[in-house]
Parts: sequence; structure tokens; C-alpha cells
Amino acid sequence: MSSKAVILIIDDVVENIQVAMNVLKEDSYDLSFATNGTESLALIENNAFKFDLILLSIIRLKPPASSRLASADKMTHSEVCDGLQVLQLYGFSN
Repeated sequence: MSSKAVILIIDDVVENIQVAMNVLKEDSYDLSFATNGTESLALIENNAFKFDLILLSIIRLKPPASSRLASADKMTHSEVCDGLQVLQLYGFSN
């Protein structure tokens, strides 16, 4: 019997997190979420071997864009995150 994949969803828009969780729960994934870069990095550092995949919203993740990209870079290049799969989600809305 295989274990469920564990996914971390990172987005500052709670509604986006809810949509992602509703879609993914249908496939019985174990889901966690964070609403900002600091919170997400703390979760990753404390659970580095727990997450199989990180879904990271780049466009809307607070603070400003340069910090969002710095957080993404830190996640993807950290020793703590070595081996974790990060899917960076880009989008645009008016």
C-alpha cells in the first residue's frame, strides 16, 4: 500500500488555496498551506522530508515581486529543500 503524496500550497490569496485544496483533496493528497514567504520557509525547514511537492504562487505571494522571487530562489537552492520538487505558478489578473 503506497502512502499519500504530501503537497504544500503557497499563495497569499486564501481563495486560491481553497480552490487548489478542493481539487487536490479529490485525489487524496495530504495538503498543507502557507500564505506568505516567511511562513512557507518555516514550514519547509521544519518539514523538509515531509513534502513531496510545493506549489508556489510567484505573482501574488507577498511581499513585493523581488522578495517573492528571492523566497522562491531560497526554497529551490536551500540545502533543507534539496530534493524537493517546486512547481512555480505564474498568473495575471486585472
